[in-house]
Amino acid sequence: MIAREIAGVRLELLAGVRYRASRPFATRGRLVFPVTIEPLEAGAAGPVVVGGLDYRAASALVDAFNNGPTSFEGRVW
Repeated sequence: MIAREIAGVRLELLAGVRYRASRPFATRGRLVFPVTIEPLEAGAAGPVVVGGLDYRAASALVDAFNNGPTSFEGRVW
């Protein structure tokens, strides 16, 4: 496990595993946007959920975490 800070959020994930971050779509009246960080490889630990974020913070975390040429590639931790 390696800890890093991404967009002001400290995350501890398994090294060498590719993960992708996502958040729910914005809907009227929604104030909290949990970010789910899922491993894209079989055999890795289950998803990590970062809760309690507003729309801007959740979007910043997803954008910073999924920093590849496309957001679908995620990041190798």
